Amino acid sequence: MSISSVGLHGSPIYQRVEQFKHRDDRGGDIQHNGLQSKSTEDAVKRLWRHSPGWSDKNGDGTVNVTYEFRSAPDDKNTRKFGKTGFTPILDNQRKQTRLSLQSIEDVANIKFTRGPKTADSEGHIKIGNYGQEIDSKGNPYKGEHHATLPSKNQADVDVWFVDTDTEKSVPRAALGNAGRHTITHELGHAMGLTHPGNYNGSGADKLGESNVSHHEDSQSHSGMSYRGERTGHHNHQKFRSSAPQLDDIAAYQAKYGANYETRKDDTTYGFNSNTDRDFLTVKTPHDKMVAAIWDGGGNDTLDFSGYTQDQQISLREETFSDVGGLKGNVAIAKGAVIENAIGGKGNDLIIGNDVNNELNGGDGNDVIYGGKGADKLWGGKGADTFVYGSASESFDAGRQDQRSHDEIMDFESGNDKIDVSGMQVQNGGKPFTFKKSPVIESGEAFIDYNPDTHQSTLYARQTDGQVLKVSVNGKLEQSDVVL
Repeated sequence: MSISSVGLHGSPIYQRVEQFKHRDDRGGDIQHNGLQSKSTEDAVKRLWRHSPGWSDKNGDGTVNVTYEFRSAPDDKNTRKFGKTGFTPILDNQRKQTRLSLQSIEDVANIKFTRGPKTADSEGHIKIGNYGQEIDSKGNPYKGEHHATLPSKNQADVDVWFVDTDTEKSVPRAALGNAGRHTITHELGHAMGLTHPGNYNGSGADKLGESNVSHHEDSQSHSGMSYRGERTGHHNHQKFRSSAPQLDDIAAYQAKYGANYETRKDDTTYGFNSNTDRDFLTVKTPHDKMVAAIWDGGGNDTLDFSGYTQDQQISLREETFSDVGGLKGNVAIAKGAVIENAIGGKGNDLIIGNDVNNELNGGDGNDVIYGGKGADKLWGGKGADTFVYGSASESFDAGRQDQRSHDEIMDFESGNDKIDVSGMQVQNGGKPFTFKKSPVIESGEAFIDYNPDTHQSTLYARQTDGQVLKVSVNGKLEQSDVVL
């Protein structure tokens, strides 16, 4: 018999999963508010359109860049740079600069060493603070943070930060504020990245709708953008990125190669973080996290268990999660694989990727979608729903015998649900019909219960012959399945 039937495109919960799965799709014919979306590859080309960057001249696989903080010259000597009002760089700014440099090293094969330029330097960055610019007539005017780009004939580049009585953002830089964001942005220029759009500074070519390049020309995707993140579903509530964002990571790796030594062992991000990176760590429910995660290997976990808000968590590369009360604030970089996720105390939606995941909803009424792979799933406290849109989402595709399949670890009959309504698309638009016999044909489902192990197994055969197989620790009733 058919227990509960829904429309051709599945239940509202299944539709919500599908919408979240595709929320961050990009490129092709996709547009947002009249702006064309660009693929990651096209966005990378935009970031590299004005500079060749630095080269690995000795061929050792790493670009070695030296950097130095300018000592304090008098204004007369500083004027040769077209600047006045030089100030020394104090301890906090030096520390924050090193953290920004470290975040760039983490994602690409770059090594920064503090000190003067040497014969081994394949790039060199000079960093200074100043007060005002000087025009051709010797008159001072308002300065701006800026940097020069590497070129083929250039042995070093300059990074200049404004430090005046009214502009102290960089000297007072800290995690998540404008100062740290600016440091990372200007160091991006020093490594060869440019703005995604055709804007610069605050003059005639300042940011405007006419010179925004594409939808992802936004600080949600790139710290090199002038455009705030609130251009779609993103909202970081004035908390700024402190490290390279999604497209920045891809750009650094396209030029300098991906650093697979970074966090190549088992790593936890968020709560209980072992990253030793401030922008990848939260310790209290009030801490915010805005970051794109690059990971070199191991068995890794997104842990957002300490947050109380409703969250949407995705383990898929090039997608964003909504955690800690922010929207679109934590991304997975292209090529990074995170295996596990832990939700918080709210009603969370958690989406896995195509590897074998462990997903834990925590407290609240959670929706868990493992995707492909043989996943271990915990709903936690509350009324939880485990969602499937295809038989292939219930087992490890690398094993044809289905001996490696999904397991729901804490199912509570009458409270939790398994939603297979999305499989109607794979079943000719019809819901499954339960049979009492374990021999099932196309469009039929069967529940096997072993009282000795107190374990149930749900089987459902699609029209293409593939069979959904989900083990449940507990007794599963037909009424627990949304068809």
